[in-house]
Amino acid sequence: MNNLIFGTLICVLLFSFGCKMKNSSDSEVILGDGNIISQEVALTQFQDIELQNSCNVEIMSGPEYKASISDHSNLIQYIKFEVSGSKLIIRNEPETINLRNSKAKVMIFIPSTDLNSLSIMGSGNITLKTRINNISKIDISGSGNVTSEVASTTKNLVLSISGSGNIDLLSIQTQKANCNISGSGNINMATSDSLNIAISGSGNVFYKGEPTIVKTISGSGESVKL
Repeated sequence: MNNLIFGTLICVLLFSFGCKMKNSSDSEVILGDGNIISQEVALTQFQDIELQNSCNVEIMSGPEYKASISDHSNLIQYIKFEVSGSKLIIRNEPETINLRNSKAKVMIFIPSTDLNSLSIMGSGNITLKTRINNISKIDISGSGNVTSEVASTTKNLVLSISGSGNIDLLSIQTQKANCNISGSGNINMATSDSLNIAISGSGNVFYKGEPTIVKTISGSGESVKL
C-alpha cells in the first residue's frame, strides 16, 4: 500500500511540474527542456524593431537581413519574427504564453548602418553591437534596456521611458535630443547642440556635451551633466 501511495504521489508531482501547466491567470506556462538549439530565420528589409517579449537581442552587421535564435528546443517554436511594413516585431505566439526559464538569445543581422527606431515593451534587452547611423527614436515601456557598444552618430534623437528600463547611448553622438521620462528608468546620452528634458517620473537624464538645455521636471528625477 505504501509503495502504491508513493508511486501515485510521484506521478502527481511530475504532472504538476511538467513542461506544460496553467498559472493563476490561466495562461499556459511552458518549462524549458534544457536542450538548447539554434535556428536561423530569413527576414525582409526593415528599419524599426519592436521587442515585445523577454528575448535578449543583439544587433549585428551582416550581409543580409536575418535572425539567429538560440533557446530550449521546446520553447523556440513560440518565438516569432514578423516584418510588418518597415517594422520587425519579435513576440511570443500566442501572446499569453509564459515561456518559463527561457534562455532566448537573438542576433539580428543587418547589411546597412541605417536603423530608424527601437521599442521595448517587455523585459528583453537590445544591444547595438554595430555602427548605427541616424537612429531617431527609442522608446521603452517595459523593463528591458537599450545599450549601444559602438560609436555612432545621428542628428535628432527622441528618447522616451515610461517603464523601468534604461537607455545607455553614450557611444552615440547626437546633435539634438529630446528626453521624456515618465517612468523609473534612466537615460545616458551625449549631445552637442540642444537638449530638451521632460521628467514626470523618478528616472534621471545623464548627459555629456555642452548643449543648450530646456527642461521641465515635475517628478523626482533630475538631469546630471557627466
